[in-house]
Amino acid sequence: MERYNFNGHDVRGYFDRDPKTGEEIMKNLKRDKQGFLLDKLGRRVNEHGYLIDMYQNLVDKRTRTKLHKHIMEQNGGEIPQLFTYKGKKFDLIDVMGHLDKDRKGNIIIRRNAKGEMVDKKGRRVNQKGYLVDADGNVINKDGKVMFENFTLTKDGEIPKLFPFLKFNIEEVKGDYEMDPLGNPML
Repeated sequence: MERYNFNGHDVRGYFDRDPKTGEEIMKNLKRDKQGFLLDKLGRRVNEHGYLIDMYQNLVDKRTRTKLHKHIMEQNGGEIPQLFTYKGKKFDLIDVMGHLDKDRKGNIIIRRNAKGEMVDKKGRRVNQKGYLVDADGNVINKDGKVMFENFTLTKDGEIPKLFPFLKFNIEEVKGDYEMDPLGNPML
């Protein structure tokens, strides 16, 4: 699973945003000599705004391959929907804050008057640019908790549980005594 644990902002191109909605504007993108679309930083992107290499594999800002072209093609150029630990499907874009990027493609996180990290819409984000609630749980754009704070990596990254990953949850769960409600007693 660690193989696919990339940051969503690192595989996304950088585009202008609509001042009212904050949504990315991907109209009238420039093309390179081979006909590939380019983001504001001159990097190749597909029609959905994801960074790609010359073979159409999904790559991160350092051009390291993250998903093979075949996986992207099966989803029409989009990253496949992800799963929470509870088995709920969600789109990666729905948990990502709206952030600017520097010339190297690194996200720029703002701070509000209270010193909290926020995106361009003033929503709280963690150090990786994911939307969070007051407890540090990663939430989607509607405010629903997708990953509890304790399930994130040390630096705030969410797990990428794709439909093509095959593993047995019992092999990775600890052996704990359960309370009457079925929750592990730590």
